[in-house]
Amino acid sequence: MSREELRKAELRELKYEQVGVAMTCRSYTEYEQMFQLRQTMKGKVLDVAAGASSFTAEALKRGIDAYAVDPQYEKSVNVLQEEGSNELLLARKKLLHAYELFNWETYGSIDKLMKLRERSLTMFLNNYVECKERYINGQLTLLPFANNQFSLIVCSHFLFLYGKKFTFDFHERSLRELIRICEVGGEIRLYPLLGFDGDLYPHVDELKQRLSELPVTIKQAKVDFQFVKGATHMLVLTK
Repeated sequence: MSREELRKAELRELKYEQVGVAMTCRSYTEYEQMFQLRQTMKGKVLDVAAGASSFTAEALKRGIDAYAVDPQYEKSVNVLQEEGSNELLLARKKLLHAYELFNWETYGSIDKLMKLRERSLTMFLNNYVECKERYINGQLTLLPFANNQFSLIVCSHFLFLYGKKFTFDFHERSLRELIRICEVGGEIRLYPLLGFDGDLYPHVDELKQRLSELPVTIKQAKVDFQFVKGATHMLVLTK
């Protein structure tokens, strides 16, 4: 076995060990890059499985009619603060263990990344108290929204990433639910398309086929963001 082959084998042994679903703490800037949010967002915007990300808080400051939905929002702000802080401590350990699976040019260092996460968590917690009506308790595959309600729906680091935890049926029903609540002319954007093992979710083409009878076009689009190596595309569904 060559040196290059040995190196690839070593990298395959590295894993970002995830038990359960993590409470993410990502920023508005990261969402801009992950979802290519170049133009002014009009209409209602929904962040699905939003966790403790500050996208909604920062979007509201920009005058965007933003909402977030997550089953965590049944909890008090004190519980969310404790769980979010614990998640950040755990994430640091896991990132250090699987350091070479990630592209550190994106953030510069683990310390810089964790400071960004802490800032996002703080912004989320403050806004969760100030604008509680914007944070709706709900989960896929049955969301508490009317048909055709949102002009843009984003879902970061949930669908596909947990492809080994959630079944193909769950993914199909989730996409159907997102299509239901998306308005005609609106878009659904999902990132990344990789699992924790770094492999592309293997059933993307099958999902496209299963959804082909719906009034929606589905394509993969390249993004400027890449923290997980190889996570270079999002899935875009246009209704």
